[in-house]
Amino acid sequence: MWGYGIVLADIQVTVTSEGQEPQYIDCLQKVYGLGPCIVGAFSGRVDLGFQFLGHLQKWLVIEEDRPDEWGWFPEFVAENWSTEAAAAYAGLPARALGPVEILFVATHPTENNGIPGMPKTFGYTMKAPDFVPRRIRRTEVRAIGSGNQFQQYKQAISELNAQGLTHPLHQMEANSPDGFATGLIIHISDCVEEHPVTGISKHLHLGICRHKKYKIVSNNHTRFLSDGTEEEVVMPHVAKCWSEYRQIMRDRGFGDLAVTESKC
Repeated sequence: MWGYGIVLADIQVTVTSEGQEPQYIDCLQKVYGLGPCIVGAFSGRVDLGFQFLGHLQKWLVIEEDRPDEWGWFPEFVAENWSTEAAAAYAGLPARALGPVEILFVATHPTENNGIPGMPKTFGYTMKAPDFVPRRIRRTEVRAIGSGNQFQQYKQAISELNAQGLTHPLHQMEANSPDGFATGLIIHISDCVEEHPVTGISKHLHLGICRHKKYKIVSNNHTRFLSDGTEEEVVMPHVAKCWSEYRQIMRDRGFGDLAVTESKC
């Protein structure tokens, strides 16, 4: 609606060691800028998530001699990278196979949403093993991973979309680019804190993609508790690559098998 796409992700992973109850750890960044106009995230096995999101990021590298206005057509990316992703997954050894799903949102480099200066936005999800792209329609709320199980969070955004421009969050965009996105992460943070569930962290990252740029922000904020005290919600240290994630988990005492099979 406002010429940019949004991806929201928490930082929690689920680790299951043999003979033990699942453990939930806040330690993983799941959303990343992939290139001009594109932001993506992953769910499923952490090692595969990093592998395939990294594959997409390399696939999107733009040659330096391209003109400034050049950018990827989102439909082209979804249709063509999905074929390569499926082939790469099929080539993995059996022991390396597992669940993985990729989500990306992008702005179109040449088409607008009917308002000059506001690009048309696209979103897709692609899931192993075939990675067939599923288009996310305008104002549709699409979730992958653990968040897909919790309807109250999706409902909070769906109700916001249903009200359209009459919702107060849209008014935050007036004279403040990304104002709606800022209001959205506050809105969802409140929802998560009011309705906590196992498997979802209160720490969130928000990815925003605009024409030729993107940014990733966290939901650091001050929470006012019912007893009158305050709680500072600050993003902890999170892994941004597989080697960093593996080290964080080893430092916490998890074995290699548990780390490899951990999911988000």
